[in-house]
Amino acid sequence: MALYPATPVPQYPHEISEVWKTTITAFDGTNEQRRQKQLFPKYDMNIVYNTLTTAEFELIWDFYRARRGAYDAFYVYLRDVDDFDGLGVGVGDGAEDTFDLPGKSTSSQKIYLNGVEQTVTTHYSISAGTGNEAADQVVFVTAPGANVLITCDFAGYFRNRCRFAEDKLTRTQFELAAYSTGIQLKGLRLF
Repeated sequence: MALYPATPVPQYPHEISEVWKTTITAFDGTNEQRRQKQLFPKYDMNIVYNTLTTAEFELIWDFYRARRGAYDAFYVYLRDVDDFDGLGVGVGDGAEDTFDLPGKSTSSQKIYLNGVEQTVTTHYSISAGTGNEAADQVVFVTAPGANVLITCDFAGYFRNRCRFAEDKLTRTQFELAAYSTGIQLKGLRLF
């Protein structure tokens, strides 16, 4: 999967919104019923640039065109190291023992199988930068069983899976968005 260009460097900070999916049903009276439709949030982003050279603008414009607007998904790494908790990594199938973490240059990693913290070296090891688009990987001693949910905590650069929110932008609209309102990215499931 493609990686959003790291240069030019966007304005700081990235605007990130956690998007949950909850179905809410109102009943007669004051009660309501809520149902969670996804275990992990999706992360919408807005990227704004202060200035761009012509070559830098061409780079991000060509990236948009190569993704065919909103069609192709890609990864974006956040600019700064931060602490992240409860991120989804994947679901075991009983055979696969290596999974990409949703980040790179990670430290203080904690890996969970169905919510139970695993012991490093006894149950898994971390392989730095060996995953897709330089993501760190967790390598289990024994492959997690079928339907076992794998989650993690870490400090590092978060890797977001997303797509462009807009499918129809002229070159001028794209350029104006880059400088003013921002290039909108729609978050997708991490796995």
